[in-house]
Amino acid sequence: MTLSLSAILLTVGKTDSKTLSVYKGKPFARFARRAGISDADLWNAAQLANQGVVDADLGGGVIKQRIARAGEGKSGGSRSIILFKKDDRAVFVYGFEKKDKANIGKKDLIAFRDLANDVLHCPDSTIAHRVASGSLILVQPTEGGKDA
Repeated sequence: MTLSLSAILLTVGKTDSKTLSVYKGKPFARFARRAGISDADLWNAAQLANQGVVDADLGGGVIKQRIARAGEGKSGGSRSIILFKKDDRAVFVYGFEKKDKANIGKKDLIAFRDLANDVLHCPDSTIAHRVASGSLILVQPTEGGKDA
């Protein structure tokens, strides 16, 4: 995978210091739609990470988390790269299927760590701009586990 930082450069923030804000980047949103991953699935994966249930801490604010789709287990599900800061922000930036790729490469990991350094420390005003522009999408809990 060749990582284009300009294609996934996202900025996020928080609205409450004790609440995890969950976002997905536009490229990740396309992946999730194709893979049948709902916002409820993303919300649940982020909440598990916030409770300390993380599949792999890759360092520098980057985690890998398996996403269980509704009605399926996590083992056969999708993998996601999340820029993550506990009780603060979770930004889904990259997704892949286990059958297609075992893990991300070292160059990609370095790029994700650099991105996390920027994304996890950006000002709140940048959040509003990115959400308004559509490059960042807020993920919210949904009733009954279905997207609105």
